Amino acid sequence: MYTPLAKVQSEKADFDVVAKILHIHTLDEYTNELKLKDASGQVWFTLALNLKFPHLKAGEVVRIRSAQVDETSTHKKVLVLSHYSNILTFPHSSKLGKELRAKISDTVDKAAIKQKVQYNSVVLTEVDKKWANLPHTSLHDLFHDEAEAKDATYRTTFSVVKVEPGNVSEWTKAYDKKTKKATSNSAKGASGSQIY
Repeated sequence: MYTPLAKVQSEKADFDVVAKILHIHTLDEYTNELKLKDASGQVWFTLALNLKFPHLKAGEVVRIRSAQVDETSTHKKVLVLSHYSNILTFPHSSKLGKELRAKISDTVDKAAIKQKVQYNSVVLTEVDKKWANLPHTSLHDLFHDEAEAKDATYRTTFSVVKVEPGNVSEWTKAYDKKTKKATSNSAKGASGSQIY
């Protein structure tokens, strides 16, 4: 009861996938990007949190429960996991796991490793060319070490691991600089600056 990766783009709701992890690329201390391939020969990517899925290893066959296709990704095929999604590994004695482990080849991936191809993270936004040549500044340096240079422009890269609150209408709020209070945008007559 799972969907082949070759057919996931036609799915209208959540679906399950059984695939082999070809490669695990560490984005940061919290997030890994998994390169997946299934029996249909399709290669897809997904993000997995280290705290939630610390047991994953390259070469394992996994079942991903409740995935969706990321329609916003233009660079590569990406599966999006919800907070209730799960990645399950098969016991070593599992017939399906053994069969798929042997059937799904990772020769393309081994060739890429020999050529020292760098795996990239899933990029959701791109910097305007006006700022593209700025050096990357870590969030720690931005908020601690360089706090005195308030008028400077910085470029940083980070992964979003969770968005709170879950209600989309509460992602932005009206902020009153005089009272230093944030109020819901859904309140009528909300004025002032917008904050995220």
